[in-house]
Parts: sequence; C-alpha cells; structure tokens
Amino acid sequence: HKSSTAPPVKTHLVSEVQQDGFGDVGAGAGDAAAEEEEDGDYEWEIPQELAAEDAEEELLHRARYGFNNMYQGIFKDRQEFETEILDLKDPDHTAASERRERREKDEDDKMGEEYGQYLFDSFLNDENIGPLLEYQCPWQRLSSEAEKQAAGTRAGAAASAAAAASAEQQESVFGDEPSVEKDVDYSALDDDEEEDGVSWDFSHEEREALLRLPRRNYLVSHDEKKRLLVGLIDLLFGYAYDVRTTSNDPTCESAWTVCKLSSTLSWLDTCDSVAHAIATCLRRALVYPLYRHWGLSCKVISDVACIVTHGRVQVLKALLSIKKLLAKSSSRYILNNIVIDDYCSWLQSLTEKSAAKKLSSLAQHLNKVTLDKAITAWDLDEIERLGKLEME
Repeated sequence: HKSSTAPPVKTHLVSEVQQDGFGDVGAGAGDAAAEEEEDGDYEWEIPQELAAEDAEEELLHRARYGFNNMYQGIFKDRQEFETEILDLKDPDHTAASERRERREKDEDDKMGEEYGQYLFDSFLNDENIGPLLEYQCPWQRLSSEAEKQAAGTRAGAAASAAAAASAEQQESVFGDEPSVEKDVDYSALDDDEEEDGVSWDFSHEEREALLRLPRRNYLVSHDEKKRLLVGLIDLLFGYAYDVRTTSNDPTCESAWTVCKLSSTLSWLDTCDSVAHAIATCLRRALVYPLYRHWGLSCKVISDVACIVTHGRVQVLKALLSIKKLLAKSSSRYILNNIVIDDYCSWLQSLTEKSAAKKLSSLAQHLNKVTLDKAITAWDLDEIERLGKLEME
C-alpha cells in the first residue's frame, strides 16, 4: 500500500500477477531459470554501499524506506501518529545514513542511562531469566520432531530387509488383520500441533491471510536480495524474543516489543551484513525490553537461525504472526503496508529452489557466527565487573 499523495519515485514492481494461486506465484519458466542462474553465493559480511540513485535522493532530502526502499511520503500526512509508530522523527526527511547515526546514539544513551537493568538481569534475576532460557519454542519442537523422524527413517531402513523377508510369511499367518497404524487418529494429532503453535504447514487462517496479500512480481537485484535476506534477521529477532518471553502467548505489549527490537520497524534502518544485523539486534535487546540478558539475547539469535533453517514456510508463518500483531494496533498497521506484506509477497514469488537456496545459505551463516560481547561496541565485561564491585 503506497501513499496516494506521494508515491515512490520509481517502482520495483514489474506487474501484478494472478491472485488465485498459492505458494510460488508470478514466476514463469523463463523468469525462474533467470532467477536461479542469477542466484549465487552471497558475501554476507561485506557491507553494501548506497546506490547512486539513493545517494541522489538523500541530497534532495526525499528519504525512501520500507521494503527494498520502495516507499516515501508515507508519514507526510500522519505526523500526529509518527511517534506512536517509530522512534525516528521526521522519517520522510531523514537520510538513511542519518537514521543509523541517530539510532545508534539513542541505543548508546539508553545503555548509559539504564545499564543497571542489564546488571540486575545478569546477576540477580535468575528466577525469571532461567525459565525463559529453558522454554522450548515451537520451532525447537519442530527440530525435535524432525530429528525423531530422521532417526525413525534410519531405523526403518535398517529393519526393512528383515521385514521384507518375513512379510510373505506374516501375511499367511495373520491374514487381513488391520495394522496398528490404522488406529491412529492423525487428524487429532494435527489439531494438537496447531493448538500448541507447532506445525510444518500453514493453518487455515494463515492460508487465508496469504491469499489476501497482493500478488506481485518484484524486480530485485542480486545485492538487493542479499539486503532483504539480511533484513529477515532483524524482523525475526523481535518476533522470536516475544515468543520466548511470553511462552508464545502474546500480550498487549507484544507489538511494541517486536517493533522496538527491530531497527527496520522502529527506525526504518536496514542492516547491510549478517554481523551488522546481529550486532543491532543484540544492542537493542540489552537496552529496551523487559528482560535484558546477554544469554537470553544470544538464545534468541539461535531461535532466528532455527526458524530460517526450517525454510520458507516457517519464515512466512513468523512474518504472518508479526502482521497479525501489528494489524491490531491503531497506528503500527502502517508497518505491515510498507514492510511485512511485501516481504510475504516477495518470499512467495520466489521459486521453491531459489527460496530454499537463499534461506539455506543464510541459515548456514547464522549458525556459524560466534557471538561475542564486543560486537555490541559496549564494554559489557567492564560494566559487569564494576557492577559486581558495587554489589559486593
């Protein structure tokens, strides 16, 4: 949804595509082949420089933001709600480089003012932090289920030869006696999984939400795809933190939490490398939410890696959960229009092979990252040392 009064300078949309499809949309055979040929390995840790047209926009003070920098002028007529939606003031006249500078200063100031909360959660709040670390999120239960299935498959393969050898004899002995498998009510198991927030597939509500999205075919360069994929880390982090800290039972503060922990949703500031995205997520998790704990923040990073590892369906399910939270807000629904909806549509528009390759590459890199407190650019060890001295 773009502002009717101030549309983007250029559009990244090639065309509208059929709206009656589901899953892979808008990619014909030629487009799919071109996409797969164009897809190569991403240099995840090399920051991207500002494109020439973006630099020109900055000079003209016509800021662009949102999904793939497609939008501008969105907040022009919504200034009274601006502070309710964003931490960034005057977003339509603030260049991308200035957004980042302001955001980092705000985080630095917040740590300087409220490092005591970080110390409290680090040393004196085990009663509350412990259960959060131990909580098994839905995506972890999916991993456990997948491991069990893999183990069962290996066991089944090992036993298949013996089973095949005796099958004929058993049939002659037992006749047409029904198997145990026929007595299992799999529909009931599926219902239990959905109620518990665990499912490999979309729920009916999620399918309906996806079908209501505009079906678009996005013209996105190789470098832009990388930036969009890195942006998923930022979005999924806020969602995963909220799921872990609410035991997957969203509260009235959940939309605030998701947005506050995402630099994309709170500052319209997108990260340009995996390391940068992780650093930003950790910084924000240590100064804004209810629980500010290094181990908890690192656990949420591993949650993000787990979601991405499970592939496109789980990433989309997470984005749809964010969309649902923001839709209930009187003002933050705008963020669905300029970020979340486009992410959902774009991910659906990718071919199965391309989506799997992109997310697998990102997941592998996330799983390789070594988390160190120095990544925050704060001397957390010194803060903790001084805090311990004060407590003694």
